[in-house]
Amino acid sequence: MSRFSVYVFTSGNGGSAAELLRPYDEGFEVDPYIAYTREQAITEIRGQINAYIIRTETAKVPEPGAVRVVHALTIHDSEFDECPEMLAYTDEQCYQEARRRWYDPDDPDGCFDENGNLLSVSNPNARWSLCRLGGMWDGGLMTRSGERVNEGYASEIDWEKTNYPFAFITPDGQWHEKGELGRGEKAFMTAVLNEKRRDDWKREFMNAVTGLSEPDVRVALFDCYMYGRLCEGPDIGVCYASDAECENRQGT
Repeated sequence: MSRFSVYVFTSGNGGSAAELLRPYDEGFEVDPYIAYTREQAITEIRGQINAYIIRTETAKVPEPGAVRVVHALTIHDSEFDECPEMLAYTDEQCYQEARRRWYDPDDPDGCFDENGNLLSVSNPNARWSLCRLGGMWDGGLMTRSGERVNEGYASEIDWEKTNYPFAFITPDGQWHEKGELGRGEKAFMTAVLNEKRRDDWKREFMNAVTGLSEPDVRVALFDCYMYGRLCEGPDIGVCYASDAECENRQGT
């Protein structure tokens, strides 16, 4: 799980904080798109099989219950123990294995298109699973009068005495972040990938704040989580916590 702060800037002629957050909700479903082509699905499974072979050369006895988190189409070590013939899979068998992992018994035809490409309705822009106003960073915005608040007019915030967020959304709906938190099969990573240097991030954030000079611009501080999905593919499985209507959880 990853947990981080997000500042959402809104203006009088734009969307609310909840509306600006919603496109980045992990539970926000989008129209079906190709997550893996047939060829990519074969490559995924083939790569995991090869990775397993390399691993067993260096560690003959895997840990009980260990899981190879190499790609979204995760292969469990126990499956190799039970199905050693997978090591000799043809491309067609690799593809059928990918289909099996993507298979939704409630919608057997909905996961694939006519060319055999694997489809997803998961949000490719997902940045959070759950959010609430303030939360762990309750009162994190310092006003010029010395008051600690979770929201207010941006012009009244003392930005020199307020911590910089991990991410922020501008009134035009654009998401800006200090680095890439783990998402999908990397959602349980706590490390930040491609993290910007502190001074560079401070400069980017302050430049954005300076550009929001309209007097009606407001800012709200949100406590956000990214849990990710425990799934065999990007649109199948259990999402720990996600709610497209994040405003229902504000202040809870």
